[in-house]
This record gives sequence, structure tokens and C-alpha cells, in this order.
Amino acid sequence: MTINQAPLGADETRARAKDVLGDVFINRFYAVVDEHYVHRHPHADTHNCLPSLVAHGQQPEYCLIGCSDSRTLSFMPDQPGQVFCIRTAGGLVVNPQNAHQDLSVWSSIEVALSFPSLKSIVVQHHGLCGFQRLMMQGVPRDTIMHSMMELFAENKAQACKNHEPSSRDAKERLAIYLMNDTIKNIAAHPVIKERIKAGTLDLFGMMLNMGEHEHRPDSGSSVFRKPSLELFLTNPKAKQGELPGAFVPYAAMPERTDLHLEHCPHFPKAPSPA
Repeated sequence: MTINQAPLGADETRARAKDVLGDVFINRFYAVVDEHYVHRHPHADTHNCLPSLVAHGQQPEYCLIGCSDSRTLSFMPDQPGQVFCIRTAGGLVVNPQNAHQDLSVWSSIEVALSFPSLKSIVVQHHGLCGFQRLMMQGVPRDTIMHSMMELFAENKAQACKNHEPSSRDAKERLAIYLMNDTIKNIAAHPVIKERIKAGTLDLFGMMLNMGEHEHRPDSGSSVFRKPSLELFLTNPKAKQGELPGAFVPYAAMPERTDLHLEHCPHFPKAPSPA
């Protein structure tokens, strides 16, 4: 539909949405409402079922700031009313002094802060990040992405110092610098700074390593290597040129030798032999 066309009627719009989106969203809607409203999830607190949230409002304890990448998973509580969820490019947050360049994100964080029930802000980044890959490759100067990347340009410069941008070392260093800067930027907000100092708010950084797939021709098996979750620890005593922090193991899955990419429904099927 172009902007010059007359708007679709209600029935046409519904039909068009169903044609484009299929039944995925409709089925998910029924499933979620049935789980949290009609029958209520067996593990949900009574305060987090929808009737209670509608009647009494929300009292979320967590704010998750994560990447908008479609492959990311959240390990936060997923019952209604528990988590404010903010997705950004690369899971990045600019310094409050530059909030005018990221009004939506900082407004969302301040909404979360307005609830006394909030006790933790969790920044979750992940491996194979598309935004970080684009940072390394470079994007056209006339894009909004480029303007955002300029705010974190020093991170790229530090990561690539004595390292090729395409190298694994540079990518791992970039992840550390970006997480460190994001944590520092969030902690610079006066309310957050005061609440952390008072011990009423925690701020954590987490890294989801999505694992690696390796096919072993000798045995014909596939290995899906250890998806893991790592905690970010800052190093306030880091000297010039030293990494400002590190990721340390927090949780990991064991290696699996029975997983094949062909089992994934979206994996391209190999062409049939002629």
C-alpha cells in the first residue's frame, strides 16, 4: 500500500495482517492470555497474573537492557509484571549527557526507575552481535547507525589497537569495551548512581555466548559447543591500554553431539542428488 492509496477498511486490514503474519501472532495471543489470564501459569506469583496487574498495577523488580538481534534469548523472569524490557542496537546505552541522541531509551529507563520495586538493571549482550560486526566493517556516514557508532568510536579504536578488525581478538576486545562503556553510561545517571551507592539497586552486565557448531566428518556427528552465560566484572584499577574488565563464567551447557543443523526447521535443505 502506498501513501497515496485510500486506507484499508477494518476487514481488509485484518485479512491483510493474517495474510502477511500468518497465524503465529494470533495463536501466540491466545496461548499467552490462556496461560496468564484464564488458567494462570502454575509458577506465577498471584500478583503477576493479568487480573491482578490490571486491578492493582505493576511492581516490576528487573529492567533488562538487551540487543534487538532476533537470535538473542532472555534469561530473566518472564511472567507479566516482572521485567521492563528495553531492546537497542547492540544493547548499547549512551551517556546521560548525550540522552538527547537517545531519548526513547533513556525515557524507558527512567520509567523503570520510577517504580520503587525495581531492584536490578541487567545489561545483556551476546556473541555474534550484528551491530558489533557492522561497527567493525563500517557503515555509510549518512545513516543513523553511523551517528550511534560515532558515540562509541573510541571503543573500536581501543579494540583494534595492535589487532586486525576482523580478528577474533579485536572482536572479543570490542565486546568488553562496549559492555564497560554501557555499564558506565547507565551508572552515570544521577538517580541510578545514588541508588547503587545506597544499596537499593544492582547493575549487572551479562554476555550470552550463543555457542559454535562443528561438523565432524570422521564420525558424521555434529557438536554444538557450549552455549554459556558470562558475568561482566569491571576492573576499576585498569591502567592505560589495559582492558577495563572481563567476562567470567556464570553458567554453561554441556557439549552436545546429537544435534544436527538439519534438524532445525529453517535450515536450508541439501539439494537432492541428480
